[in-house]
Amino acid sequence: MITITNVNVSNIEGAFRGLRNPMNSWDKSDSMFGFATSGNDSDVEEMASIYALKKDIQLPKELYQETKLNEMWLKANGRQYVGENEFIYSYLGPVDLNLAQRMIKAGVSDSKFLRQIFVCMDIDAPLYWWKEMDQYKINTVTNSCSTMHKLASTPITRECFSFSKDLPFECFEMQDSIIEICEDLRQKYNATKDQRYWRALVEILPEGWNQKRTWSANYEVLRNIINQRKHHRLQEWHDFIAELHQLPYAEELIFYNIDGVKD
Repeated sequence: MITITNVNVSNIEGAFRGLRNPMNSWDKSDSMFGFATSGNDSDVEEMASIYALKKDIQLPKELYQETKLNEMWLKANGRQYVGENEFIYSYLGPVDLNLAQRMIKAGVSDSKFLRQIFVCMDIDAPLYWWKEMDQYKINTVTNSCSTMHKLASTPITRECFSFSKDLPFECFEMQDSIIEICEDLRQKYNATKDQRYWRALVEILPEGWNQKRTWSANYEVLRNIINQRKHHRLQEWHDFIAELHQLPYAEELIFYNIDGVKD
């Protein structure tokens, strides 16, 4: 089981400005970025309307249709982050998206602008999944809830673990026995403060134990994860990848030109 919350994406504007640095072509950018209040949708409706009707964009009609450039799509997809009373919007124009996708197709060295679109999220996942996620060390940061300090603070129950429901009956019996042993050790440690009980608990804790971490990376890292894990046998990888579809411009940037991803 994997749960993702508190997702934040930032610096789309900076990444797309940098995308045009090599050719000094900032004047050709057709994207719009800004700040508006969420209490009144007229702000975003007005910006979407202005953007959708810009007269200085001279492109084939088909390109507009391919990018679904219309007011409703802009209103739904332009928001990067919604707070209590405000949000940041990013409207990526067809010219900028066309350039970005050509760079993505050209390869990692040309699509390095993706490294500047930053992502941060809270992930609750079992330790056996985190062991694989820890293989991604480039441009990633993680800050976890402490097993060292908090393992003994609350009762250990089945809800603390990601255990498959599709197992032979005897496996469920073994899991229940392990949970009972872990909880017994936890109680003995709390009663005696004998570090030997705590050490035994840490040593036998199943890898199905769920741990929350605040994890940050960027859009390039996410593309690497999708390419490398899209056929993985662990369901958690498919659940993680499925959540990435919710990120701003996920289809146009993160999943662009990647085949074989399970829905």
